[in-house]
Amino acid sequence: MVWAGQLALTAAKDHVLADTDLRVNSEPASIRRLPASMSAGWRPLLSRLRRRITGGNCRALSSAADEAGPALHQVTAYTLKGYAPGYKDENQDAHTSVQPFVQGDQSFHAVFDGHGQQGQCVSGFAQQKLPGILSALLQAGHLPAEALRKAFIQVDAAMANQGFDAVNSGCTAAVALVHGNTSVDTAWVGDSRIVLGSRVKDGSWLATTLTSDHKPELPGERKRILACGGRVQCTRDRTGQSVGPMRVWLFHIDAPGLAMSRALGDLVARPIGVIAMPDVRTIQLKQDDVFLLLASDGLWDFVNEQEAVENVGRALDQSSAPDAIVQTLPRLPRRGRDVRQAQPGQDPTGRPLQLVGRKGADSVQGALELVATELVVTAKKRWDAEYAGRYVDDITLLIVRLQDRPQ
Repeated sequence: MVWAGQLALTAAKDHVLADTDLRVNSEPASIRRLPASMSAGWRPLLSRLRRRITGGNCRALSSAADEAGPALHQVTAYTLKGYAPGYKDENQDAHTSVQPFVQGDQSFHAVFDGHGQQGQCVSGFAQQKLPGILSALLQAGHLPAEALRKAFIQVDAAMANQGFDAVNSGCTAAVALVHGNTSVDTAWVGDSRIVLGSRVKDGSWLATTLTSDHKPELPGERKRILACGGRVQCTRDRTGQSVGPMRVWLFHIDAPGLAMSRALGDLVARPIGVIAMPDVRTIQLKQDDVFLLLASDGLWDFVNEQEAVENVGRALDQSSAPDAIVQTLPRLPRRGRDVRQAQPGQDPTGRPLQLVGRKGADSVQGALELVATELVVTAKKRWDAEYAGRYVDDITLLIVRLQDRPQ
């Protein structure tokens, strides 16, 4: 994970749950001073847009009202560093939310999942640059779908000479550009997903997946890769048996072995048909559409879309009940910020915590923070069970609560 030009993090030495920065950071309601680490080119752009950004190094960041007016949406993001001994020791996921965006009723939300030895650099670069490039294209008069496609391609092209390895490393991207309470444009490459949570007439919750994973075995993706001279096949073990998912390979070399057919970066695979062109989809929002979930495959591999939506919906239902008090975790000061220990029931040292209550609108934000934490930790436990603690993917979940609708 990176923030404002810093392309690496110092990773925790121990890959246990207690050492994965399980906490929630709440920033002030307005940002008066931009981070000193931001490049000179970004500072005036951010000031001009007066935008609210969440993401970067923080493990979970709750959006608050901008100085110019209330935030369009309540946003909670939660990310957990995985465990891959001998392969990586940093969280290669990244996420960001920007609101308001170019227009006053727009907001921008994205999740990126890096892979390869410097995947955190690729995902961090995309996290930094994609919002600004997209903003410039929209302000130049491009329609959202066209602007999203151009922005992905421009970000990908800019990676070649940035001082990190974008040849053998890459990232997914899942972007939601929300237009008030009317519509959402989604754009994506790879296998990070965006899911819409809607309330149905009987009061239950329905998950609608707004993206489709770019897998090399899909007919259209496979045809393109084969036409470019690539191979699509599984890894083989010592006995010649197929193992794991379908992957993309160079014709004469067993590399790079990508399990996706589209990505940012991975420049070694461009000649064999792995492209950065996103699929784009626009949906019209209805009154019963309540929230968006954006997550890396670290979540979706072990928590299905319907399960995630039902948990978030149930948390919202409970928090919005009359006189609701949502149990959240106590605020502890750290370097001038509020930090809440985010693992339900205990702090990183394992000591039990005394839960405190929130009422009213704040209880909704507390509920989102808690359910995001619980879903990510649930996925982590299922990874542990599946791989006996030997491997856990990075896991990131971003929840966007859409504007309230009149009933």
